[in-house]
Amino acid sequence: MTQVNETDATALANRIEQAMNNPEEVARRVEKKVGKPGVFGVIMDFIRSYSAKDPGVSNEDWLAGQFSKPEYADAFKGENAEGETRAAAKGIVQGVDDYENAKKSLRSHIENSGGTRESWLAEQINIGAANNGMAPAEYAAEISAGLGEAIEENAELIFDDKEAE
Repeated sequence: MTQVNETDATALANRIEQAMNNPEEVARRVEKKVGKPGVFGVIMDFIRSYSAKDPGVSNEDWLAGQFSKPEYADAFKGENAEGETRAAAKGIVQGVDDYENAKKSLRSHIENSGGTRESWLAEQINIGAANNGMAPAEYAAEISAGLGEAIEENAELIFDDKEAE
């Protein structure tokens, strides 16, 4: 099995970092891709609402509450709308928790082990590939392709836009 080299890991890390450091550009790309103006405003509304969130309310409960607002009524329909809202909130909160844990792991790798960002990412790709029975290069390519798809899927979650597929 071929290991992911640090050059490939660096390219992927740079792409992820660019997306994370420029949410306005990501929002513009989402708007263009799904053909729905206002994505940036929706994102900013979520950020403002979260900053005013009662600390006693769990992130999952807060997000489920956001999804229950009238402006998102079309996103979660049917007799199991509450279950779908809860499942979506749980999945998103878990994703954010996973992201925060990855940041902690990276910081530890750099500060405690003297490693680099690139070597950490290459290690994570190799672990993920092994866990999924894939070659690391194939796994890294899937991650890279998945970044664009994730942006579109999140927009679909907000707008229930089946045409964006």
